[in-house]
Amino acid sequence: MSMKGFYRTAQARLHDKTTARLEFLLRGSPKMRAMLPVIRDQVLLHKEKAIVRTFYPAEQVYVAAVMQEVGINYGVYHSGLNLTDRGKLIEEFNHSPSECMVLINSFSVNSAGLNLQD
Repeated sequence: MSMKGFYRTAQARLHDKTTARLEFLLRGSPKMRAMLPVIRDQVLLHKEKAIVRTFYPAEQVYVAAVMQEVGINYGVYHSGLNLTDRGKLIEEFNHSPSECMVLINSFSVNSAGLNLQD
């Protein structure tokens, strides 16, 4: 097998695995199936940032897994972050044009006074 053929085979297998994992993640979630095209268009086509707010920490993990699977750069603002890490994440979200395109935030994490504007 040539190097080019090997590369194509490896890419096809990787794509199949990614597609299967994404299909598994989306199977039980009609909300995520509806939300993902909106995020995809906003982030990948229009190069705009997005905020996804969740109620439970497990939902943050789920949304992060989907973002990871589709290759969208994201950050998770959660209660385990110290003040320095929270500040870095918000700074990255506000001022870095290509990093942290989706900020996953929980309603249960105190975000009073959180400035997410440019």
